[in-house]
Amino acid sequence: MKILIVDDEDIQRQKLVQLISESPLSFSDILCAPEVPTAIDIIETHHPDIVLSDIRMPVKNGLDLAQYVKETYPEILVILITGYSEFEYAQAAIRYNVFDYILKPIDAESTLSCIRHAIAKLEASRRRESNYEVLRSYFNENESYIRKRCENCDGRKWDFCRQEHWNV
Repeated sequence: MKILIVDDEDIQRQKLVQLISESPLSFSDILCAPEVPTAIDIIETHHPDIVLSDIRMPVKNGLDLAQYVKETYPEILVILITGYSEFEYAQAAIRYNVFDYILKPIDAESTLSCIRHAIAKLEASRRRESNYEVLRSYFNENESYIRKRCENCDGRKWDFCRQEHWNV
């Protein structure tokens, strides 16, 4: 798994890198960006699983990044960090499907807990996708057998029976 940390404050980025790298969380890559345009380049090339971003930054802000991620890579989870608890930020975060919202000053344990929850959500989603692919493959391999079993589906056509009973 990969995580991208986006913050215009170098000290804050380094603290987060240190916190994550010294934790029991296992990321193959901890990527960093000082601004949104650089973060977008990193997302395009490295495809992180989680983006941990400050909201207030020059040029473009963390909400702009969250919007980009939602529209382009909706499978990436975004966690926003801010020193502001303004309602408008919370509204925008919901609109952009942000996974969570952390208030500054950053508390190490709550930040790691938030990241652990994000990892758990990603892993659960990947398990569901994998299970779906296994079932789809099983269905495709056994379609002729299933077709015979559904021939007497109240006189309905095979396609309708297949959609109703097998959701494919």
